[in-house]
Amino acid sequence: MGKAHYQQNSATLRKNKHQTHCLQINLQHSRSTTYNMMKMIEKEEPDLIFVQEPYEYQNRPVRIEKKCRIFTAGNGKHRAAIVIPNNRHNAHYIDIK
Repeated sequence: MGKAHYQQNSATLRKNKHQTHCLQINLQHSRSTTYNMMKMIEKEEPDLIFVQEPYEYQNRPVRIEKKCRIFTAGNGKHRAAIVIPNNRHNAHYIDIK
């Protein structure tokens, strides 16, 4: 049986430089799952990652490499985050009150 589509290298998935490679993952507030996500980032090279239930310490996402930009909203325990692991895209957080 051949490899599943999601296991293909990101270079194969990204047909041209104008496509955005996105991933979605639920970390279930797990340190080990966050570690596995970081390994997946190295292999797949996604542009955007939509994270549910990020692993946090003192209400801040942790165990995500410093080179990644992390966007969350609100105070206290975060239920979701957007992680941008590269600088192919510019992103800014705008807080509207």
